[in-house]
Amino acid sequence: MGKIRNDIILIIVLAALIVSSFIWWFLSSVDEPNRLYVNIYYDEKLLYSTPLDENNEYVVKGKIGDVHIVIEDGYVSVVEADCPNHICVEEGKKNKNNDTITCLPNLVYVKIGGHIDV
Repeated sequence: MGKIRNDIILIIVLAALIVSSFIWWFLSSVDEPNRLYVNIYYDEKLLYSTPLDENNEYVVKGKIGDVHIVIEDGYVSVVEADCPNHICVEEGKKNKNNDTITCLPNLVYVKIGGHIDV
């Protein structure tokens, strides 16, 4: 009787470990695909890929000057740029998937999307 009881306890413990491992894997894999990243490019080369939900600042050396990019409170924006017309600054804050901000004179653009390895 004792041997059967120990086998049942072992089966229950193993089943609990398998179920908890599956739940952990499922929850960790569901979170990552929905996370948006800010991908910053210069002359079509990816420089940075950083989460949109983490505050950060970057200064990218463009073709004619610097482009100052700020990620704050789930939004990305170009706050300052050495370019003649400042259209990139006027674009304002972006936070949607596939949103872009482009500083054409500096060959710098920002795109919101999935994570890309740099």
